[in-house]
Amino acid sequence: MKLKSLIEHLQDKLDEHEVNSVKPDAYSPNQRETYFNNLEADYTFRIYRSIVGQFKKEDGEKEISADHIKILTDSLKNRWSRIKSSDASYSIEATSSVNYFCRQLASYLVTQHQSFIGHTSANKLLMPTVKRWRNPGSDATDLSNAWPHRFVLDDKNEHVYELGHLYEDLRSSKLVLSYKIRSGSKETQLLSDAEQRRVMNHSQLVKDYYEKVKPLLKYRDDKNEKKITALKFSLRDELLDNGYVKNSNTIKEAYGSAGQDLLKKNLLEDVDNLFADREQLLDYMSGKLMRTEWKEFLNRFSKDGLRKVFCGGSTVEATVISDDMKKGVLMHDLAADYCKVRVYWDDRKPKGKFATTKGRFFGGAKDDDIELAVIEYENGLTVDRDAIKDWKKYVESKDPKIAELMRGERWSIRYYINKSIETTVEKNAKPENDATSHKVKV
Repeated sequence: MKLKSLIEHLQDKLDEHEVNSVKPDAYSPNQRETYFNNLEADYTFRIYRSIVGQFKKEDGEKEISADHIKILTDSLKNRWSRIKSSDASYSIEATSSVNYFCRQLASYLVTQHQSFIGHTSANKLLMPTVKRWRNPGSDATDLSNAWPHRFVLDDKNEHVYELGHLYEDLRSSKLVLSYKIRSGSKETQLLSDAEQRRVMNHSQLVKDYYEKVKPLLKYRDDKNEKKITALKFSLRDELLDNGYVKNSNTIKEAYGSAGQDLLKKNLLEDVDNLFADREQLLDYMSGKLMRTEWKEFLNRFSKDGLRKVFCGGSTVEATVISDDMKKGVLMHDLAADYCKVRVYWDDRKPKGKFATTKGRFFGGAKDDDIELAVIEYENGLTVDRDAIKDWKKYVESKDPKIAELMRGERWSIRYYINKSIETTVEKNAKPENDATSHKVKV
């Protein structure tokens, strides 16, 4: 099979599904619980766009190789490392745009490229940590090719619990779920509290099932046992209908805040490539972080990584003096100013002695030069827009008198929490009829 056919397939599926993906918006009240899911989806689609771009650099007439397929299977494996044990996982958001795309990709690889990947299944490619695809100790169906809405994963993401195939009991009036240790044995193993919550809160359909079953468990005579069996088979039938999950957002199973924290942590492992552009970065900083967290967050970036996402294709200087990123939203615009100072300092600091008027503001190693003294307090840093305006005027100034004035002075910028940046000029030598220091104001 030619490489161009693989490229066309990936391109078509990306075009089909990415357009329906919800873009991350830290200010949207509808994304309070789904923001990181949406950020991950956007990040994943960009990864596959990048893979397509990588393939396009090669001769499309060449045959697909094992290396091409490995890139794709590795991408699915890496994604599972990001999303497992979170609400972005396949068993929860079974048909989100990005999960649907990944499932179609896995199915394509299994059916079209078995010679490279061997005999396997879509779910095994999507969730490679799962070791057992049947309910333990039961004759339930192999779920390695089933829609993920039919099962719940255990806490270790190593085996599945098929909905409608677990055992129910009452203990001190509390409903408990279990599974058989092995086939033919009466010995059972209880689900953990977290696993049971994920099962019972899976969807309204499943919740309704357990609400009907619980009162029947109080008196387990033949009549009630038959009712329980009938309800169980009805639940299985409804879950077998793929339209159940395709046509409605019914799955409510959740890993909660711990799952969101884990997803956030995993995403930030590749922070240099996580954000699509500057606006997405500023949206995250201003909408999801406190100002006191900005410094630690930006420290995660490499210098090149931060410059790439914040400056895009522009130079540091052009980005710093630009007002295009202002939205009139206080925290957003403060975040923009904060990043301006950071990228300029990262760019200027290694260059040593200043060579231009602009450079004097941050450069210099000798007493007759200008240098930047950053006083950092343990609670973090805050940047004020007015201080950036002061600095911007200085950077853009062509007045030779300003350059002459600065030549014999030492500048320092102090960053204070919840206060403006205080820009102070301290004279190295006290001239006659002049103060030893003064504040620079707009």
